[in-house]
Amino acid sequence: MSNNSLLSHKLANGLQIVGEYLSSANSCSIGVMVNTGSRDETVAESGISHFLEHMMFKGTFKRSAKEVNDCLGELGAQANAYTSVEHTTYYATILPEFQSGYLELLLDMLQPKLDSDEFDMEKKVILEEIARKNDDPSSFFYMETVADYFASHPLGNSVLGSVESVSAITVQQMRDYWERRYQTKNMVLSVAGNFDWEKICIEAEQLTANWKLRETARVYPELKFSSVQKDFKRDKLNMTHLLLVLPGPSAQDANYYPANLWANIIGDQTGSKIYWDLLEPGTVESCYLWVDANDQAGSILVYASCDPKNLEEVTKKVKSYLTAKLNFSEQELERSKTKLASRLAISAEMPYNRMINLSENFLYHGKTETIHETIAKVNAVQTKDIVSFLNNINFETFGEYRLIGE
Repeated sequence: MSNNSLLSHKLANGLQIVGEYLSSANSCSIGVMVNTGSRDETVAESGISHFLEHMMFKGTFKRSAKEVNDCLGELGAQANAYTSVEHTTYYATILPEFQSGYLELLLDMLQPKLDSDEFDMEKKVILEEIARKNDDPSSFFYMETVADYFASHPLGNSVLGSVESVSAITVQQMRDYWERRYQTKNMVLSVAGNFDWEKICIEAEQLTANWKLRETARVYPELKFSSVQKDFKRDKLNMTHLLLVLPGPSAQDANYYPANLWANIIGDQTGSKIYWDLLEPGTVESCYLWVDANDQAGSILVYASCDPKNLEEVTKKVKSYLTAKLNFSEQELERSKTKLASRLAISAEMPYNRMINLSENFLYHGKTETIHETIAKVNAVQTKDIVSFLNNINFETFGEYRLIGE
């Protein structure tokens, strides 16, 4: 098998498997990305995707929670999971000889027992996590801002949920949610690094032979934004926090790469305009701009934390960068391309990163691409593409949020 070979196979039950063989790798990353997250929850289910992620480690019909944990240790698996607005992902990086053992464990974990006693104990852990996040000013501020700006749209849903919503979730609700969202056509099994592809496909087919094939779909309500200014207040804050939000490109949008290169020029944490104008002279403690591209929708955000006396200056400066139609040179664009391409190439050397990238690409686009194809898209962007992207931003729908001390 040649290096950087992209592989794809669909099982009879609808489960999609994708892979990339990296001959230089000494390890293998295997994961399942489920196309479900907080945006797919009802109001009564707020926080259930993240809660369910925890429960996947709490026992199956074959293994107790302790046995799951012991098995991960015996395999030497560097294992974890995470939940976002869009996806829930379970993964591990292992030595190639433990490929079969981890694949069997992973697919078993995805059929959880959801024991009532384990459920009640883990609920306490989740509630403590929510409390910690709420205690952190920047985390609290981000969650409140997104919820307010996206209003009733599910992209504003909290990944963690609230104390009230998680406290009210029942184990039967979780079983129903798992049944509805954890369907073979709604997930991707991804593998990258040093592995035996034929073995992966054969064993996955055997291990999921009894999985039911059902349809499930994501809802895409219309996005409606309006210009808004809002302050949140917290006790004993020494710094003021600022978040500016605008509608941005989706993961499928042709403007995805132009937007990210522009964001790199304006607000990267090293060498950008914001860096030299605000970070380097110490006007802000932190400030950066990023594109949050989601499934069929997205946003552009700028975060800053600074001394309260600098807030007006910082806000004015950042807004001037956002609203300028063309405020960079060809040299800056080429520098941005080099930075982004370098980061992509270096990241792709790690099997874990490629495994995640393959999964996301398939869920968003229905296909995978090599790192060379991705870099080619970055290098193909021209100034006119960024200008076209900027001309399509609706600057009348600015969200301006501040977290200030009482």
